[in-house]
Amino acid sequence: MFRSLSCLFVVPLSSFVLGCSTPQEVIPGVFPPGGEALATVNGKRITKDMVDAVLRVLPAQIKDQVMKNGDTSSIVESLVTSEVLYQEALARGLHKDPLVVDDLALAERNALTEALLRTIVEQRMTDDRIKQWYDEHLVQFSQPQVRLAHIVVTDKALADSIAERARKGEDFAALARDNSLDSSTSSKGGDIGWLSLDQVVDDLRTLLQNAEKGGILGPMEMGKAFHVFKALDKRETQPLEEVRDQIVETLEQDIRTEYVDELREKAAVVQMGGEGTASDAKGAPAEGAPAKAAPAEGAPAKAAPTAQ
Repeated sequence: MFRSLSCLFVVPLSSFVLGCSTPQEVIPGVFPPGGEALATVNGKRITKDMVDAVLRVLPAQIKDQVMKNGDTSSIVESLVTSEVLYQEALARGLHKDPLVVDDLALAERNALTEALLRTIVEQRMTDDRIKQWYDEHLVQFSQPQVRLAHIVVTDKALADSIAERARKGEDFAALARDNSLDSSTSSKGGDIGWLSLDQVVDDLRTLLQNAEKGGILGPMEMGKAFHVFKALDKRETQPLEEVRDQIVETLEQDIRTEYVDELREKAAVVQMGGEGTASDAKGAPAEGAPAKAAPAEGAPAKAAPTAQ
């Protein structure tokens, strides 16, 4: 009778009709129902929600490529293969294996802790904090740079002619498109982009250090080719917008470490010593833990070990 009454207090109203029953077995790895079906495996649906879940955990570069192409067929195929293996693992009862149960528990904990840390990073990664980090570390972004364009040819006379025409005011970008052998930059008017002076060879560094914005440099022989350069722009510091991604990556780890330290500082952490003695995180006996007993008066002292 008592057992029957206890069931009525803890189960839904339907149990008055159906009677008390044991809880259904929890199957790990089950996605919520619903969502557009993209394939089925033995009647089990592979859905768009499952594809979206995979996309969320892909590295940003790969995710951007998939989204740009608009083709998720490779992800669907991967999910089909995963579903085949998953169904077989369940059929073999591997989800009941104690070691697998431990692995699943760790995976769930890791998913939850990662979700918590992502949430904290989103909350604390403000524009003001990014700007503050940039200002505090400005020295590492303060280095002379030149935005450089070049024209590459193999004929010295042609290089001299191009340099002269550019110095007289002819459009450097047009000269690059018409003459440069560097196909990777000729379509962009010869624009190489921003270069730190410590990235270039010594002879060119000397020219760039003394170059004025808009100045024409060369021709300079480099290998089997001749280069005519134009200093498109110069600066002493990289602006925040160019290094923002780099700062965010570093600051994200700082925020994670900061938050973990905050939680650990507030937590009551008690670690057990090697002999089962409770101790705090610094190794001292925890408050209330029994102290190691001293030898009784008159008891023989423990002999020191002798060398063999």
